[in-house]
Amino acid sequence: MTRCPDCNTQLAKNTRYCPKCGRRIKGKESIAGEVALIQDEISHCQYNERVAAAGIATGIVIGGFSLGMLHETIFTIGGFGLAILSLIAGSYYTDKREKLKKKLKKLSGG
Repeated sequence: MTRCPDCNTQLAKNTRYCPKCGRRIKGKESIAGEVALIQDEISHCQYNERVAAAGIATGIVIGGFSLGMLHETIFTIGGFGLAILSLIAGSYYTDKREKLKKKLKKLSGG
C-alpha cells in the first residue's frame, strides 16, 4: 500500500485522491487527464477573479455612497473592507492561475 505524500495516510490500491486531505495521487491519471484538470482549475481561477472584481466594485460603491451620502461609518468601513478583501482574493486567484499556466506549459513540453 502507498501513502499520501502530504498527510501520510495509508491509501488503498488505485486511489485517485487521498480520503483525508484530498490530494490527487500522481500516476493515477494520464497526461491528458492532468491537462484537463489543470485547465479546469484555471477556468475556476478566472471565474473567481471576476467575482473578486465585482466585490471590489461593489465595496467601493457601498463605501463611497455611505461616506458621501449617509455619513455612516460602519457602512463605509464595511464597503471599503469588502473592496480590500476582494482585492486580496483576486490577487490570490491571479497568482494561482499564473502558476497553473506555468505548470500546464511544463506538462505540455513547452
